[in-house]
Amino acid sequence: MFAVRTTIQDACDALIEADRLTADALSIISRIDIEASTGLPAEMLLVLGARRTGGDARMLANAASVLRDMPATADAFARGDLSWSQVRAIVCSVRTVEVAGRLRIDEIVRGHAARLRQMDPDELLARVDDAV
Repeated sequence: MFAVRTTIQDACDALIEADRLTADALSIISRIDIEASTGLPAEMLLVLGARRTGGDARMLANAASVLRDMPATADAFARGDLSWSQVRAIVCSVRTVEVAGRLRIDEIVRGHAARLRQMDPDELLARVDDAV
């Protein structure tokens, strides 16, 4: 049986673990050609297989696609330096930006890599929004 977790730190730890698992899932989604191997789009399989809503499945598939063009951001997420909420915001900010522009945004993330865990999560997002 699981031990009862009762502190805010327990809640924070659970959210950090959820971010780690989400980073893992996005890494898998981004590495494989799901539609070629299954005949179905990733979004549909996420709805059916992971019980995600349509909007959630689209967000996950879009994030996996965007992170392919943003290796520093993907790496920071995989290391736990960025949260899923930060990655979602970055993905939404760059959704209409061409690949070259995404690489510029990725360089902003890379430039702050050493202090991502210490900086206010919204500070990085403000810098991304300013650059977009």
